[in-house]
Amino acid sequence: MNNDKLITEEIREFGRKAFKEENVEIIIGYESLNDNSLKPAVIYNENEVNKLTWNQTASFNLATLLRKFKGKKTGIIANGCIGRSLVVLINEGQIKRENLVIIGVPCQGILNENNEELYENCMSCKYPSPPIFDYIAQVEPLKVQGDTLGERIEKIEAMSESEKLSYFKEQMNKCIRCYACRQACPMCYCETCFVDINSPKWLSKEVTNEDNTIWNITRIYHLAGRCVECGACSRACPEGLDLMYLIGKMNRDTKRLFGFEAGLKIGTKGNLETFNPNDPDFFWKGES
Repeated sequence: MNNDKLITEEIREFGRKAFKEENVEIIIGYESLNDNSLKPAVIYNENEVNKLTWNQTASFNLATLLRKFKGKKTGIIANGCIGRSLVVLINEGQIKRENLVIIGVPCQGILNENNEELYENCMSCKYPSPPIFDYIAQVEPLKVQGDTLGERIEKIEAMSESEKLSYFKEQMNKCIRCYACRQACPMCYCETCFVDINSPKWLSKEVTNEDNTIWNITRIYHLAGRCVECGACSRACPEGLDLMYLIGKMNRDTKRLFGFEAGLKIGTKGNLETFNPNDPDFFWKGES
């Protein structure tokens, strides 16, 4: 029996227990399509548990769906990325831990759209297992060596200033401001996004490099200390923006400057929610 079948059997068994013993009202997971790829699924009773499936195409961050079911006792399938997203949402008061029954899956990486290799963020993942869970599948998680994304970021950072600016402008020119990245992100839960506000008006309706830059930089800063690097935004982008570079750069700078990584422990405040006299003061003095 391969790991996918083993994980699927365990998920279904845990799902039955969640309905019987934990009194969940729904379970958010994945079900299989005809080509064996997975799509998000919401099941409402024990009779539907056999719909639940797992394989390495489980690319959608299910934590995004929780906003639709606030107040319901919810079971949810969670690998490392989803589990860390849940921790951030709990810490930010968006969901309650007692309303969740978390079925953990130690992740073995998510295959790209060609099912040929793992996504770049998976090849840099240090936390493939969920930090919190109620049940967990008994499989070995992916173990990566090095930081594939970080190495690519270093190559971009080694470019000259003009080369970096040219690369950044090239990426911003791709953006059509469809906001698919926002919709795919579990941390973009604002009832009204700043781009949808008309007074004051932040962005024009025209798709320009300048407005695209404002949108993407604002979103990246909004995710500082909150992003778990699941890659959902990058996979959702129809134009292939290098969002993993922007997100990855921000995450690594947050770790370097503040020693903080998102979604590892319930009760931990984000780096921008706290003040430490020893925090770097490069804004005034220049980065050390």
